[in-house]
Amino acid sequence: MRKIVFSLLFALAAHAATAQEVFKEVLSRAEAVINDPLADETNIKIAQFKSTALRYTLATAIRQRGEASVDFLDMQAYSLSVFLTKYFSELSAMKQQSEDVRKGVIYMFVGASASQPLFDDPDKATTDVFIADKDNLTPFSLNTDWEKALAAIEKELQK
Repeated sequence: MRKIVFSLLFALAAHAATAQEVFKEVLSRAEAVINDPLADETNIKIAQFKSTALRYTLATAIRQRGEASVDFLDMQAYSLSVFLTKYFSELSAMKQQSEDVRKGVIYMFVGASASQPLFDDPDKATTDVFIADKDNLTPFSLNTDWEKALAAIEKELQK
C-alpha cells in the first residue's frame, strides 16, 4: 500500500513539475533566441513577441487576479506556441497565392487574437502595440486568451 501511495505521489509530483515547465520553457527559449548574437532577425522578432506576450500575461494576471496558476500559464504558453506555428505554416503554404489571399489569412489570425481578450485591460496602446506596427511579423494583441484564439483559428481553418 505504501508503495502504491508513494508511486502515485511521485507521479503527481513529476506531472506537476513537467506542467510547470511549459511556461518557463517557452519563455526561456524565446529569451535565448533574443540574446543569441547569431540568431536571425525573423526569429528574434518572433521570440520578442512570445516573450512580451508571456510576460504581459503573467504580470496582468497577477495584477488583476492576484495570482497566475501554473496550469493557466502553461496552457497560455502552449496555445500561443501552437497559434504562432499555425500562423507561419499557413503563411508559408500561401506563398504561391495572391497578396489578397495572404492578407486574408493574416487578418483571420489577427481577428482571432483581437477577438479573444483574456483580461479587462483598457490600455489598448500597450495591448495592441504589435498590431499597430504594420511591418510586424506577429501582428497580434498581447491581451489574447491564446487557448480561445487557437480554438477560433482551428475552427476557421476547417472551413
